[in-house]
Amino acid sequence: MAAGGFRELSQHLCVNGIVLLTYNWRSKYHAHDVSIMRSMWDLSSSLYSHWCVPTGLLALLQLAFAWCTQTASSEVYQLAGGPLMLLVTIVLCKSWLLIYMSRLHAVGVRIHAISNSLTGGATRQMMAITLMIFASFCLAFLILARSKDHGWVLASAYRGLLFGDGSGLDNLGLNVDEEEYARNDVMLCGVNLIGSTFFNIIILNLIIAVYSNEYDKVQHEVPLHFLHARAKYCVMYYLSCNLLQWRSEQFKLFVMVAAVAAAAVAMVACTLWPFWSFWSLALLLSVAQSLIAAAMVQCEWFSMEGVAFSNQEHFIWICHKSDLVDHSLLDSSSSHQEDEFQDRLAEVRALMESRCRGIESQVAQVDRKLDSILAMLEETE
Repeated sequence: MAAGGFRELSQHLCVNGIVLLTYNWRSKYHAHDVSIMRSMWDLSSSLYSHWCVPTGLLALLQLAFAWCTQTASSEVYQLAGGPLMLLVTIVLCKSWLLIYMSRLHAVGVRIHAISNSLTGGATRQMMAITLMIFASFCLAFLILARSKDHGWVLASAYRGLLFGDGSGLDNLGLNVDEEEYARNDVMLCGVNLIGSTFFNIIILNLIIAVYSNEYDKVQHEVPLHFLHARAKYCVMYYLSCNLLQWRSEQFKLFVMVAAVAAAAVAMVACTLWPFWSFWSLALLLSVAQSLIAAAMVQCEWFSMEGVAFSNQEHFIWICHKSDLVDHSLLDSSSSHQEDEFQDRLAEVRALMESRCRGIESQVAQVDRKLDSILAMLEETE
């Protein structure tokens, strides 16, 4: 875990240009004259912060856990308290990261629609309103149940209001047990009755409706989000692993062999040579992992020192749109115009259908009149 933290920190530093890739990152910034392209390679851009900040925080959590476990005085260390919480946090973050990265595969492509629906403007506003209303009822419960423990009151409110849990409702004055019913606090029961009715009938249904609407709005953007995420991860992973300049295939093979040997030495040394410190072995293993990744991304066709350095046309760049926004790949104005066009098209269609029905009724009347006229002519003959 410590080696993984060192590796992620080293790659994190390489991406944002603090250590080895400062010149490469800044050269990309200075290589463009267009302000939009320069802003994409600026250190304050969202491309940098959204990638590097979570990576750095997760790496620091891993190093903090390794530090807590290695500085323990007892030989048999029992996880408890802070280190146990760190381990749980790391496991949850890694699991969520693995699930979130599955959106780069066709199997998890719908994760784009789910995540963008959750972070949509209407969904965020509805969540904020729900939290404020929930906080107001919690304050009311805390005032009415002053003699109770605050944590117990808040947990009961959470279970009762949001999930309609029977135990939570019982704890806050809605106990319908025959023996306990007479002991219910009338004011607490009234507030609980209003809150549970308001949340379970109105608020939760509104959240479902708003989320469904947001999902319907973004589901047609899923292919664009899918391509955008793949392109972003390809660029960032390449920059995070591009530590060595291209030399030759023999040099690439030498780096991989050296990295595998260093990793083997680090794993063997922890059992055969206990005098080696934990942190030195972790640092050696992290260097080996970084070298393996750096060697695997090296390619004469792609590297800045190989074919890409020449003026040969061998690939097409994916351009950065001047109006690109990370959280919305489609322009809001164009989307609004498309909605207006669809509404007008529906109105025209409804108008045409009503006109057609009117014409059909008039034609039917004319047919009936012609039939009556023909019948009268036949009678006169």
